[in-house]
Amino acid sequence: MPNMSDTRRTFLKEVAALGGGALFSSSNLALAAGSPNWKNHIGLELYTVRNLTPKDYEGTVAKVAEIGYKEVEPVDYGGMAPKQYRAMLDKYGLTAPSTHAGATEG
Repeated sequence: MPNMSDTRRTFLKEVAALGGGALFSSSNLALAAGSPNWKNHIGLELYTVRNLTPKDYEGTVAKVAEIGYKEVEPVDYGGMAPKQYRAMLDKYGLTAPSTHAGATEG
């Protein structure tokens, strides 16, 4: 029967080796080499323009895209159905990888 400290030492060595391998995996090497192109992931929380969206939601989103943002984080959806909202984002070359949600009671 192996000594418990030898088993633990072997286990830690194997975990360290696996961790080192993961550090140099192809995806991490690509990240270190500058990929993905972060300028394509600059986003704006639409909460910051919340005073404009009730007046002209789509116009505000269009201006956000015109300024150069590629991603938005919506607070609401301007009364649009999900498919309509997605079509609007596509129209302006935007994505919404996240959404803003207020705190809930509970």
